[in-house]
Amino acid sequence: MNPSQDVRQRYWDEHYLKYWQQRVAEANEVTDSKSRMNQKDSPTISDRTYFEAIERLKIGPDDTVLELGCGFGRSLLFLSHQARKVWGLDISPAMVEAAREHCAGLENVLLEVGIGEKMPFPSGIFDAIVCFGVFDAMYQAETILEMCRVATPGCRILLTGKNVDYWDDDEEALIAEERARQKGHPNYFTNVDDLLAQVGQIGLMIQHQRFYLRRGDFHAGNFVESMPSRFYEYMLIFEKCGASVGKLSCQISQSFSRTWLRRREAKG
Repeated sequence: MNPSQDVRQRYWDEHYLKYWQQRVAEANEVTDSKSRMNQKDSPTISDRTYFEAIERLKIGPDDTVLELGCGFGRSLLFLSHQARKVWGLDISPAMVEAAREHCAGLENVLLEVGIGEKMPFPSGIFDAIVCFGVFDAMYQAETILEMCRVATPGCRILLTGKNVDYWDDDEEALIAEERARQKGHPNYFTNVDDLLAQVGQIGLMIQHQRFYLRRGDFHAGNFVESMPSRFYEYMLIFEKCGASVGKLSCQISQSFSRTWLRRREAKG
């Protein structure tokens, strides 16, 4: 285990399992625009929204699927009914243990502790990959190359994350960014323009895209399909259609959003 992996693993083990279970339970119960747990924030994404996104992968009964960052296993039961085999991978042993309990008795679900940047799988074995709500906690360039490595030709990849440039008056997003840094939460913002400009050279083709302008829009189901100048979150579906050159020509993420940096500069 390298030092950065150790730090991230301790964070998820010690701080996030119970909190995340409570946030998901709240999202599944409420339709309010504000979270009861975090009064200055929107609810997180409900299972219904999550599963509707997964359905866009058109998983078949003979497919082998990877849930990258499976957490406590909220989608594994759903995936087990669609695919021949489902692998769940998470950096946190506590999360994986919770997922084992959640998926007890599901013979086609297998779980492993590991990181997205260096997965414990051979190349070319997955027909679909789900990376939902966790890409912002990973080293993104390394992770997307690893996804390409373990994908079969024709593999569909679902990817969500936070954009590097959102609206300056999105106070919920700014508060969330600042709170994450204060807690030591792993937090990376994607330069979606640079990502989409480079996916062809790593063997991926974009099949579907959605952009959520403000924090809370994903939960509310508000999106546009043409990329705007600024937005907070994205959902992308790729298909592996060619060989990867094994590298990206430039970085695709950064730990501070342009919005936060712009606001800080304006304050002097």
